[in-house]
Amino acid sequence: MIEHLELHNFRSHRELKVDFRSGMNIITGPNGCGKTTILEAIYIALVGKSWRSNFEEITHRPVTDVENWWKIDLTVNNEHRTVKYIHGQKEFILVDKSFKRLSAQRKVPVILFEPNDMQLLYGSPKRRRDFLDRMIAVVAPEHQADVNKFERVLKQRNNLIKQEFVSSDELLIWDIQFAELSSRISERRRKFVTKLNQTLNAKYCEIASMDDKVKLRFESSAPATQTDILKILQSSRDTVTPIGAQKDDFKFIFNSKDSRLNASRGENRTTLFALLAVIVDLVRNSLGKAYVLLDDVDSELDEVHRHNLYTTSSFRVDTIATTLSYNGSECNHIQLK
Repeated sequence: MIEHLELHNFRSHRELKVDFRSGMNIITGPNGCGKTTILEAIYIALVGKSWRSNFEEITHRPVTDVENWWKIDLTVNNEHRTVKYIHGQKEFILVDKSFKRLSAQRKVPVILFEPNDMQLLYGSPKRRRDFLDRMIAVVAPEHQADVNKFERVLKQRNNLIKQEFVSSDELLIWDIQFAELSSRISERRRKFVTKLNQTLNAKYCEIASMDDKVKLRFESSAPATQTDILKILQSSRDTVTPIGAQKDDFKFIFNSKDSRLNASRGENRTTLFALLAVIVDLVRNSLGKAYVLLDDVDSELDEVHRHNLYTTSSFRVDTIATTLSYNGSECNHIQLK
């Protein structure tokens, strides 16, 4: 479990110490008091990067030459992790050993859900692809490497297509790489969505206390096999890449219809929480552990659904959430001023 956190010169916190307990921890306080900053510090210590900004922008303001530094001290399962950033140089210290970055072996699985993720239903397909890829990468780190390489190959292939003169042999090199990566990425996404659907509806009913039918529908523009993708690419050399994993998407289906058209805003928000809970269960079953960080995601829930969310089995352990206020008694309440 996450036991203790200390921040030094970190964003709005000049000095801060926080103790956590097992189970669900809820951090409350007014806007601007640094609730999200606590989650960010935990994320950096466990994953090695921030989802909000680069390390230079984290230093407490105003900055002087003397104060251009920050430090995180985190205790997790009796293991002490320190992250230092001093004049542009970062250092990770684990069990008295120093590293310039966190390798995959030294990272700890973290599932982050932040306000931008609430736009999954109404946002662009790219937003949904990015979210899905981020969650897949928690259990399969090689997936993110494939996605990064795929985006470079796609860009290079499209640039070649736009040129007035390009040889078929040169394009074939990129076609082969594209087809291989596209097929592999889409197949991982398809399998992940299939696994989520196995328990998504039951988890929705647990949180919503309703008997609606909820599922995800994966959509891909490309055939499943690398060979078939390659054939289509070779027959459409006069246009930018028409098919592939860059066009994948998934939709939320509520009672057999598109959730955006058939469900209320509250029902859609509950669907997202159910999805997150299923992902948490899947990751923990696969890796044995995962920490959950929920950043201000309950703002539109009534008291009943908020209670159901915080007492859902998926969030009863190793979970830290931020919100404006909390009146319950089932969670460890940490109040900032």
